[in-house]
Amino acid sequence: MRTKIYYIVMTLILSLPSSFAVAVEFGPGAKKTVRAESKAEVKSSLADTYNGPKFDLVVPVLDPGIPDDSTKWEGLGIWPELRRAEAVFYAERIAAVLADTGVFNTVMVVPDTAVSADLYLLGEIEKSNGEDLEIQFNFYDTTGNRIIKDYDLSGRVTAGKLASLRAKESDPYSSAYLALARKIVDELRKIDLKDQKIKIKNDKYIAKGKYKKVKPEALENIRMVRNALYAQEMSPDEFGDLLKEKKRISTLTYMPDFEQENWQRIDSILVADSRFNQVMHNNYQTFADNMHESYRLWQADAYPIAKAQRDAQSAANAALVGAIFSAAIAGSLAKNSNSTAGKVGAATAALASLGALNKSFKERDDSRQQAAQLNELGGSVSGMLAPKVIAMENREVELTGSASEQQAQWSTLLKELYAEGMQDFSDLEIVASTD
Repeated sequence: MRTKIYYIVMTLILSLPSSFAVAVEFGPGAKKTVRAESKAEVKSSLADTYNGPKFDLVVPVLDPGIPDDSTKWEGLGIWPELRRAEAVFYAERIAAVLADTGVFNTVMVVPDTAVSADLYLLGEIEKSNGEDLEIQFNFYDTTGNRIIKDYDLSGRVTAGKLASLRAKESDPYSSAYLALARKIVDELRKIDLKDQKIKIKNDKYIAKGKYKKVKPEALENIRMVRNALYAQEMSPDEFGDLLKEKKRISTLTYMPDFEQENWQRIDSILVADSRFNQVMHNNYQTFADNMHESYRLWQADAYPIAKAQRDAQSAANAALVGAIFSAAIAGSLAKNSNSTAGKVGAATAALASLGALNKSFKERDDSRQQAAQLNELGGSVSGMLAPKVIAMENREVELTGSASEQQAQWSTLLKELYAEGMQDFSDLEIVASTD
């Protein structure tokens, strides 16, 4: 019997979080604390590890993760308008960190995946309660290949960070964004290393005239497929046989001559398209800047309640562990189960829910203006944008509606101009209307 009790006790001790077992060290022999890296150091360290092509990466507005069943919202602490605003806010924050790596040609927040790019970072918010942030990401290239599957970004606010939350340059989840950036760059670096080996082999085959053995390099293939997809969109008749798709992965059927005049036109359109996407990205940046102060005020209110709920759950778990210890030693688990349930229930019942907090925040006099702004911003995520005027030599075209709708109108306009024979798209002027 003693052996069994010892085994149960040791198993529970070993299963406790590591923070219980690791002591903080002090003095000359202690482990040194690594200070946070500056933006310049991060940019240098990541850029130096990757030698492949510089790609255009887009972060579509995140899936807000709002359940279809509205009766679940309050229990989960979800304020729908706030979540929709967060979907832009965190997409912009993550895009900024990726841009700071210096690895990419451009990094932009866009309305959806119906935008031409080399790489796509898709995310869904799974939890955001003022203390914890959890977003699941999948990272694709334009061929449809998923480079990173189900990456869980998670971060937690600490009490020490609350004082600086209103500063635009501070973010309590910055280390989580950086971990994601490192993962993305590391995966691209691995592909680049494989490409370098392929290139060495290709050079040998070419030197011997064995052209059929030459294999495309994965990263260069991404760029070529992107151009081919755009070309097919512009003119299906002209470029329809350029790609094939198998298991949702697009591949080239033959190597096109990118020096031909028609491909020069495609390149010109891609440059104009990038300028349009930059205008959209600037809108999202402005959105995030306008949201910052109101959001941080809400977070400062939500943090203590979210933390208290988590602490209560931890206390309940600790009570459960204590009950198991007692049961193992005394052989009377049933005798102690009621007291454990009582501790769990009392700890949980003592707390206000985040749903109640959201309601309180929206109704309090000192927060009403901030809540109204968050409501307005959240409602505008998929709403109407200021019209964009596309000015040409002989006419102007106005794009209206939501970001996705304007993006679709822009793509249609480019196809029309291509069909009309426009050669140089660099003269297209994109102006945000103030009317």
